[in-house]
Amino acid sequence: MTFRKKVGLGGLLLLTLLCVFAVVSHFRAKGRLKAYYAELAASGEKVTIADLTPVFPYDSNGAPTVLKISGALKLAEFTPPMMSMIAPGVARVAWDQPDLSIDSSSASFKGKTNVWEALAGAVDGREAELAELRSTLTNSAFYFSLDYQQGFTLLLPHLAPLKKVEQQLVSAMMFDLHRQQHDLAMANLMAAVALPRIYTNEPLMISQMVRFALESIAIHATWEALQFDGWSEAQLAALQKNWEGIETLGDIQSALRMERAMGTSYFDRIRLHGYSSTMSLTPPPTSLIDSLSEFTEGAVENPGEALRTAVNKTVLWQFWKYIWSYDDEIEYSEFFRRTIRSIDTATRNENFGPVIEEQRVYTEDNEENYFDFMDEPNWAMGLGRMPRFWMGKFVIRGTNTRTIQQIAVTAIALKRYRLKHGRYPQGLENLVPDYLSELPRDYFDGQTLRYKLQPDGNFLLYSVGEDLKDDGGEPTTKNGKLHWRQGLDLVWPRAATPSEVTASPLATISED
Repeated sequence: MTFRKKVGLGGLLLLTLLCVFAVVSHFRAKGRLKAYYAELAASGEKVTIADLTPVFPYDSNGAPTVLKISGALKLAEFTPPMMSMIAPGVARVAWDQPDLSIDSSSASFKGKTNVWEALAGAVDGREAELAELRSTLTNSAFYFSLDYQQGFTLLLPHLAPLKKVEQQLVSAMMFDLHRQQHDLAMANLMAAVALPRIYTNEPLMISQMVRFALESIAIHATWEALQFDGWSEAQLAALQKNWEGIETLGDIQSALRMERAMGTSYFDRIRLHGYSSTMSLTPPPTSLIDSLSEFTEGAVENPGEALRTAVNKTVLWQFWKYIWSYDDEIEYSEFFRRTIRSIDTATRNENFGPVIEEQRVYTEDNEENYFDFMDEPNWAMGLGRMPRFWMGKFVIRGTNTRTIQQIAVTAIALKRYRLKHGRYPQGLENLVPDYLSELPRDYFDGQTLRYKLQPDGNFLLYSVGEDLKDDGGEPTTKNGKLHWRQGLDLVWPRAATPSEVTASPLATISED
């Protein structure tokens, strides 16, 4: 046998061994994934979209009516800037301002410079629609039937209109307070709080983020309302009960479970159709011919980078598709599984500090590479670590929302105590059991919300915030901006005096 034949046979043998290795590795990896899901199923864990899709056994649904009515209203175009900070820990009472200026350069305002004038025109003749909107939100089932099987390609056209509904209601409430229609203002506020309370059981992370935004808008409106001293005990008690009815933490876990199910089903789609940063189904990644063309074009400027890209899109992609993707899918699913378990423990303990610390490590380690990773994944790394980029932000936002809800409930209870006793209590324990069933929780560290009765008779109420450190109720931010949710501590603002409003430049708070 000649040397050339020996080399040829050796090469053929090596190629055969590589093919056998690839086939064996493929089926072993696929078997590991199958065994993993079998283990989850045996433990009773729901991991498929079908198992996690909510069922709504209601005969009626108020959601279409709410969106239809809201679409005909124009109040959202003139939403007053609520709870605007004029100094750290100090906010202006917007409804009490005789002239609340707005950006008259906007075409929506048609030259008006006073938001109250704009709202007067928007409300005129629309009371019947506002009444129907309030009635539907407070007396009807509310849900959206979604085809969750579409996975990450699922469209959610109702999310933006939902925020508009909330803005319509709080705009009406602010205008009612300004014109001293207090009972009507409370009715609109009750409907605004009801929306995030009844918009539940939509297990998607983006839907929950929108729900957090709805709660944020309602929180600002509640702060404004609490600056009015004419509410009755019955009105305040009803408002507090409305806020207490909002469940946040359970929906966070449901959203993560559905997100995991959609993600694991997306792995199948990627293996069949290729990857797209838009989550849509696309042709497979670059072919060998296309990669050679790209390599030729890029080799002149940066041959090393061009070679890396070409290898990533061809060789590494094939290894990922047929071998690595199965273990990658396990890693993806396990990350969600661990996070859900951590959140379940945090929910029982009413302390999300450990979860935030855990997620912060993932976020800080991966955030810089997020967009590069999404545009062009490194197939040697895979997609299993993808949720690490944004999971921490979602958990922190959910914890923030839940804690602010506790702060708002406590602020209402304090208002009720003062209504009866003529002063604020020495401590939060004085609110239990007549005004609160238990001491309010700071979900960032599991402790009771911090409260101090001030020498002037006002109070300081705060959470330690996302840095998990008690700075003694310090409302200033690290970047110097006026934003109450970004302070060193999460401090419930006090109302500015008229002289403080006059003397201080105003920076409008974001309502996101």
